[in-house]
Amino acid sequence: MRQRSSIAAALAALMISGLLVGVSNGDESPPAGSQVLDLTAGEVLAERSGGIWSQLREEALDGDGERVGTIRWNCAEAADWHCTVVYGLKGDPGTRGTLVAMGIFRGFNGESLAVAGGTGAYAGAGGVVTLDASGDDFTHTFDLIA
Repeated sequence: MRQRSSIAAALAALMISGLLVGVSNGDESPPAGSQVLDLTAGEVLAERSGGIWSQLREEALDGDGERVGTIRWNCAEAADWHCTVVYGLKGDPGTRGTLVAMGIFRGFNGESLAVAGGTGAYAGAGGVVTLDASGDDFTHTFDLIA
């Protein structure tokens, strides 16, 4: 029973952290209508894990391989990995802000996570991010709805 309480507390903390992340980077207006954004995971910058949880921080790269921000994973393992992923994007003012995605992660098999919101250029965004692997590339393709 104590282990179930610990798991529930860890999952609750991850869900709350997803609500509290990010600070707006300015007055940028949200993207109009639907928008597609493609990112590739770059070099792993930090990794920590312990028991049922794992954290990972890696570079976010654009289609030209240029670093445009950071991807931060916070995951807890139950039967599956329950993850909150924060994308901090530092591009020009039209693409600067954060996106938060949440869902069950089973690998880069084409599964989608829900976009729970964002800040800056992505304030009020919703939609999905689809995770896929092609060779050595791990891609994050967003279909955003403002």
